[in-house]
Amino acid sequence: MSEQPLKRDPIQGDIVHEYDGIEEADNALPVWWLATFFITVVFGLAYWRVSPSSRQEYVTEMASRLSEGGEVTEEGLVMLSEDPATVELGQQTFHTNCVVCHGEHAEGNIGPNLTDDHWIHGGAATHIYTTVNSGVATAGMPQWGPVLGDRTVRALVAYVLTIRDTNVAGRPPQGELYVPAATPAAGDAPPAATDAPAPTAAEAPTTAAAEAPTAVVAAAPTAATVTPSP
Repeated sequence: MSEQPLKRDPIQGDIVHEYDGIEEADNALPVWWLATFFITVVFGLAYWRVSPSSRQEYVTEMASRLSEGGEVTEEGLVMLSEDPATVELGQQTFHTNCVVCHGEHAEGNIGPNLTDDHWIHGGAATHIYTTVNSGVATAGMPQWGPVLGDRTVRALVAYVLTIRDTNVAGRPPQGELYVPAATPAAGDAPPAATDAPAPTAAEAPTTAAAEAPTAVVAAAPTAATVTPSP
Protein backbone atom coordinates (compact mmCIF):
# COMPACT_ATOMS: atom_id res chain seq x y z
CA MET A 1 0.00 0.00 0.00
CA SER A 2 1.55 3.24 -1.13
CA GLU A 3 1.74 6.15 1.24
CA GLN A 4 -0.33 9.26 0.75
CA PRO A 5 1.89 12.01 -0.66
CA LEU A 6 2.51 15.00 1.52
CA LYS A 7 2.67 17.20 -1.53
CA ARG A 8 3.59 17.11 -5.17
CA ASP A 9 6.72 18.63 -6.58
CA PRO A 10 6.67 19.62 -10.27
CA ILE A 11 10.10 18.01 -10.84
CA GLN A 12 10.40 15.20 -8.26
CA GLY A 13 6.79 14.16 -8.26
CA ASP A 14 4.97 12.97 -5.13
CA ILE A 15 6.81 13.75 -1.89
CA VAL A 16 6.11 11.01 0.69
CA HIS A 17 8.68 11.85 3.42
CA GLU A 18 10.27 14.97 4.73
CA TYR A 19 13.03 15.07 7.38
CA ASP A 20 14.56 18.35 8.46
CA GLY A 21 13.73 19.92 5.17
CA ILE A 22 14.97 16.96 3.12
CA GLU A 23 12.25 15.69 0.86
CA GLU A 24 11.96 12.09 -0.35
CA ALA A 25 10.02 11.34 -3.49
CA ASP A 26 8.38 8.01 -4.34
CA ASN A 27 9.07 7.49 -8.01
CA ALA A 28 9.58 4.30 -9.96
CA LEU A 29 13.13 3.68 -11.15
CA PRO A 30 13.69 3.99 -14.90
CA VAL A 31 13.53 0.72 -16.81
CA TRP A 32 16.98 1.26 -18.33
CA TRP A 33 18.48 1.66 -14.83
CA LEU A 34 16.83 -1.54 -13.55
CA ALA A 35 17.96 -3.46 -16.65
CA THR A 36 21.55 -2.26 -16.23
CA PHE A 37 21.53 -3.18 -12.54
CA PHE A 38 20.28 -6.75 -13.06
CA ILE A 39 22.61 -7.36 -16.03
CA THR A 40 25.55 -6.23 -13.87
CA VAL A 41 24.53 -8.60 -11.07
CA VAL A 42 24.21 -11.57 -13.44
CA PHE A 43 27.55 -10.78 -15.11
CA GLY A 44 29.30 -10.46 -11.75
CA LEU A 45 28.01 -13.83 -10.54
CA ALA A 46 28.98 -15.54 -13.81
CA TYR A 47 32.46 -14.00 -13.78
CA TRP A 48 33.00 -15.03 -10.16
CA ARG A 49 31.92 -18.57 -11.02
CA VAL A 50 34.10 -19.21 -14.06
CA SER A 51 37.13 -16.95 -13.59
CA PRO A 52 40.27 -17.96 -11.63
CA SER A 53 40.57 -16.69 -8.11
CA SER A 54 42.62 -13.63 -7.32
CA ARG A 55 44.97 -15.83 -5.33
CA GLN A 56 45.52 -18.16 -8.27
CA GLU A 57 46.13 -15.24 -10.62
CA TYR A 58 48.67 -13.85 -8.17
CA VAL A 59 50.40 -17.23 -7.79
CA THR A 60 50.56 -17.70 -11.56
CA GLU A 61 52.05 -14.25 -12.09
CA MET A 62 54.59 -14.65 -9.29
CA ALA A 63 55.51 -18.16 -10.47
CA SER A 64 56.27 -16.75 -13.91
CA ARG A 65 58.60 -14.16 -12.39
CA LEU A 66 60.24 -16.52 -9.90
CA SER A 67 60.96 -19.16 -12.53
CA GLU A 68 62.94 -16.59 -14.50
CA GLY A 69 65.51 -16.23 -11.72
CA GLY A 70 66.14 -13.97 -8.77
CA GLU A 71 66.85 -14.76 -5.15
CA VAL A 72 65.87 -18.20 -3.90
CA THR A 73 63.66 -17.81 -0.83
CA GLU A 74 61.45 -20.07 1.26
CA GLU A 75 58.33 -18.08 0.39
CA GLY A 76 59.14 -18.08 -3.32
CA LEU A 77 59.63 -21.84 -3.51
CA VAL A 78 56.45 -22.49 -1.52
CA MET A 79 54.54 -20.21 -3.88
CA LEU A 80 55.90 -22.13 -6.87
CA SER A 81 54.49 -25.30 -5.30
CA GLU A 82 51.01 -23.74 -5.63
CA ASP A 83 51.35 -23.16 -9.37
CA PRO A 84 50.01 -26.14 -11.38
CA ALA A 85 52.21 -25.52 -14.44
CA THR A 86 55.38 -25.34 -12.35
CA VAL A 87 54.47 -28.47 -10.37
CA GLU A 88 53.72 -30.35 -13.61
CA LEU A 89 57.16 -29.45 -14.98
CA GLY A 90 58.74 -30.59 -11.72
CA GLN A 91 56.83 -33.87 -11.79
CA GLN A 92 57.95 -34.59 -15.36
CA THR A 93 61.54 -33.80 -14.39
CA PHE A 94 61.30 -36.08 -11.36
CA HIS A 95 60.01 -39.03 -13.40
CA THR A 96 62.73 -38.47 -16.00
CA ASN A 97 65.72 -38.11 -13.70
CA CYS A 98 64.94 -39.12 -10.12
CA VAL A 99 62.89 -42.35 -10.04
CA VAL A 100 65.98 -44.58 -10.26
CA CYS A 101 67.18 -43.42 -6.85
CA HIS A 102 63.99 -42.25 -5.17
CA GLY A 103 61.36 -44.58 -6.64
CA GLU A 104 58.38 -44.11 -8.94
CA HIS A 105 56.33 -42.50 -6.19
CA ALA A 106 59.28 -40.97 -4.29
CA GLU A 107 58.98 -43.78 -1.76
CA GLY A 108 62.75 -44.28 -1.77
CA ASN A 109 65.01 -46.80 -3.44
CA ILE A 110 68.72 -46.18 -3.39
CA GLY A 111 67.98 -42.70 -2.13
CA PRO A 112 65.72 -41.75 0.79
CA ASN A 113 61.93 -41.56 0.91
CA LEU A 114 60.88 -38.02 -0.02
CA THR A 115 57.29 -38.31 1.21
CA ASP A 116 57.84 -38.54 4.97
CA ASP A 117 58.73 -35.84 7.50
CA HIS A 118 62.41 -36.74 7.98
CA TRP A 119 65.19 -35.16 5.96
CA ILE A 120 68.90 -35.95 5.89
CA HIS A 121 70.07 -32.58 4.59
CA GLY A 122 67.25 -30.35 5.85
CA GLY A 123 63.56 -30.27 5.04
CA ALA A 124 63.06 -26.54 4.45
CA ALA A 125 62.39 -25.54 0.86
CA THR A 126 65.70 -23.69 0.58
CA HIS A 127 67.56 -26.72 2.00
CA ILE A 128 65.94 -28.99 -0.58
CA TYR A 129 66.89 -26.51 -3.30
CA THR A 130 70.51 -26.51 -2.15
CA THR A 131 70.59 -30.31 -2.07
CA VAL A 132 69.15 -30.63 -5.58
CA ASN A 133 71.06 -27.74 -7.11
CA SER A 134 74.49 -28.38 -5.60
CA GLY A 135 74.26 -32.10 -4.93
CA VAL A 136 75.82 -34.09 -2.10
CA ALA A 137 78.90 -35.87 -3.38
CA THR A 138 79.39 -37.97 -0.25
CA ALA A 139 75.84 -39.35 -0.51
CA GLY A 140 75.81 -39.98 -4.25
CA MET A 141 73.41 -37.09 -4.94
CA PRO A 142 74.24 -35.54 -8.35
CA GLN A 143 74.65 -31.82 -8.84
CA TRP A 144 71.53 -31.14 -10.90
CA GLY A 145 71.91 -27.36 -11.22
CA PRO A 146 74.29 -27.36 -14.21
CA VAL A 147 72.34 -30.21 -15.86
CA LEU A 148 68.75 -28.97 -15.51
CA GLY A 149 69.12 -25.23 -15.15
CA ASP A 150 67.79 -23.05 -12.36
CA ARG A 151 64.19 -22.84 -13.64
CA THR A 152 63.80 -26.62 -13.79
CA VAL A 153 65.52 -27.10 -10.43
CA ARG A 154 63.01 -24.73 -8.84
CA ALA A 155 60.16 -26.62 -10.49
CA LEU A 156 61.56 -29.91 -9.21
CA VAL A 157 61.75 -28.54 -5.67
CA ALA A 158 58.17 -27.24 -6.01
CA TYR A 159 57.00 -30.75 -6.92
CA VAL A 160 58.87 -32.29 -3.99
CA LEU A 161 57.15 -29.83 -1.67
CA THR A 162 53.76 -31.06 -2.88
CA ILE A 163 54.55 -34.69 -2.00
CA ARG A 164 56.25 -33.97 1.30
CA ASP A 165 54.36 -35.46 4.28
CA THR A 166 52.17 -37.66 2.06
CA ASN A 167 53.85 -40.70 3.65
CA VAL A 168 53.99 -43.16 0.77
CA ALA A 169 54.95 -46.63 1.98
CA GLY A 170 58.62 -47.32 1.21
CA ARG A 171 61.97 -46.80 2.86
CA PRO A 172 61.81 -45.94 6.55
CA PRO A 173 62.46 -42.34 7.60
CA GLN A 174 66.07 -41.18 7.52
CA GLY A 175 67.69 -38.09 8.94
CA GLU A 176 66.09 -35.60 11.30
CA LEU A 177 62.43 -34.76 11.83
CA TYR A 178 61.61 -31.53 10.02
CA VAL A 179 59.35 -29.18 11.95
CA PRO A 180 58.52 -26.01 9.96
CA ALA A 181 58.64 -23.76 13.00
CA ALA A 182 60.95 -21.10 11.64
CA THR A 183 61.62 -20.03 8.07
CA PRO A 184 65.33 -20.26 7.25
CA ALA A 185 66.93 -17.26 5.69
CA ALA A 186 68.10 -17.42 2.11
CA GLY A 187 71.57 -18.94 1.90
CA ASP A 188 71.39 -20.77 5.21
CA ALA A 189 73.35 -24.00 5.02
CA PRO A 190 71.40 -27.21 5.61
CA PRO A 191 72.24 -29.19 8.74
CA ALA A 192 75.16 -31.55 8.41
CA ALA A 193 74.20 -35.21 8.21
CA THR A 194 75.77 -37.16 11.03
CA ASP A 195 75.06 -40.37 12.86
CA ALA A 196 77.62 -39.88 15.62
CA PRO A 197 76.03 -39.77 19.11
CA ALA A 198 76.72 -36.88 21.39
CA PRO A 199 79.21 -37.59 24.23
CA THR A 200 77.76 -38.45 27.63
CA ALA A 201 78.34 -36.36 30.72
CA ALA A 202 80.97 -38.81 31.93
CA GLU A 203 82.82 -38.68 28.61
CA ALA A 204 82.69 -34.91 28.22
CA PRO A 205 85.64 -33.97 30.52
CA THR A 206 87.82 -36.67 28.98
CA THR A 207 86.93 -35.52 25.50
CA ALA A 208 87.62 -31.91 26.40
CA ALA A 209 90.94 -32.81 27.93
CA ALA A 210 91.90 -34.86 24.91
CA GLU A 211 91.05 -32.04 22.53
CA ALA A 212 92.69 -29.25 24.59
CA PRO A 213 95.93 -27.97 23.05
CA THR A 214 99.08 -29.01 24.89
CA ALA A 215 101.40 -26.19 25.90
CA VAL A 216 105.01 -26.75 24.78
CA VAL A 217 107.68 -25.31 27.07
CA ALA A 218 111.01 -24.74 25.44
CA ALA A 219 114.04 -25.38 27.62
CA ALA A 220 116.41 -22.46 28.04
CA PRO A 221 119.76 -22.96 26.30
CA THR A 222 122.64 -24.02 28.58
CA ALA A 223 125.72 -21.84 28.53
CA ALA A 224 128.81 -23.78 27.41
CA THR A 225 131.88 -23.66 29.68
CA VAL A 226 135.05 -22.80 27.84
CA THR A 227 138.32 -23.97 29.44
CA PRO A 228 141.29 -21.87 28.44
CA SER A 229 144.21 -23.71 26.90
CA PRO A 230 147.32 -23.87 29.02
